[in-house]
Amino acid sequence: MIITAGDLYISQALTNISVATEVTDEGFVAQEVFPTVLVNKQSAKYWEYPRGAWFRSAAQVRGPGQESAGTSWQVLSKDAYYCNVQALHVDVDDFIRANADSVFSLDAEATRFCKGHIALKREYDFLSRAFVPGVWATDITPTIKWDQPNATPWKDIRTQMTLTRMKTGKRPNKLVIQEHVWDVLQDCPDILSRLTGGATTGDPAMATLENVAKVLGLQKIVVAGAIQNQGVEGQLDAFAFAPGQAALLVYAAPSPGIMTLSAGYTFVWNDLYGLDAQGERVAKFRMDPIRSDRIEAEGNWDHKVIGADLGVFFQNVLTP
Repeated sequence: MIITAGDLYISQALTNISVATEVTDEGFVAQEVFPTVLVNKQSAKYWEYPRGAWFRSAAQVRGPGQESAGTSWQVLSKDAYYCNVQALHVDVDDFIRANADSVFSLDAEATRFCKGHIALKREYDFLSRAFVPGVWATDITPTIKWDQPNATPWKDIRTQMTLTRMKTGKRPNKLVIQEHVWDVLQDCPDILSRLTGGATTGDPAMATLENVAKVLGLQKIVVAGAIQNQGVEGQLDAFAFAPGQAALLVYAAPSPGIMTLSAGYTFVWNDLYGLDAQGERVAKFRMDPIRSDRIEAEGNWDHKVIGADLGVFFQNVLTP
């Protein structure tokens, strides 16, 4: 972000308004899917209990004077997380500050600008780690695309919920869908037909995230609707929603814990000086050599898929 004096001095008649497009958390799912694990080290390994031993009964009949049957299980050292620290700053020049009209609150604007970039990076990282094919144990392309008249997204999703439960012992509880896919599902007869029980002419059935989740037996549906500017700086903007006409079905633990299954965790290093509970920090400090105040934002995270068999990725669910 380059600020010039001309950008900040405007005619006095306009100093009671300004126009900005600010990044908000609308459509962000990175902190809605995986539970957050607060850690005191930037990197470490975590442990895994192999699932098979817990679903195979080794119990045997015990006769008089006999010992009980013995068994055991393993604990394996699993992969490691690594919380990269992401950071960005804006320098507010003394000349710019002195020449700025009252409509500008430079420190606050710089803070919001930098924090927005950090939030976007967190979201992009989650989508590139989890919302892509080749990550989960099951990738599926629906035989009948969900925007077709005879589509069966309800059946497709429920079938995979049952299969995942059979293979893992956990029924998926969250569904992540791309913005365009949600637009289609809201009008899909296969979904709406299950919401018509209390509908009337004056109050027709409407698909909301809450009631569709309830019909599917899910805890939550979230829409991956983050907006990305794919244009190169200095050229035309190219705005688009999160990539992929897709849906991700997962079981995510309500909270992290020992001996707790989850499709993934978001590790956050919160033991670094100055970071808040979510591993974020905004600082302002003086840069005398360039006669500026520096506003700097940083955050850290590692979106880690740790249970690939607890997720099902539906790809190419709409007609090209």
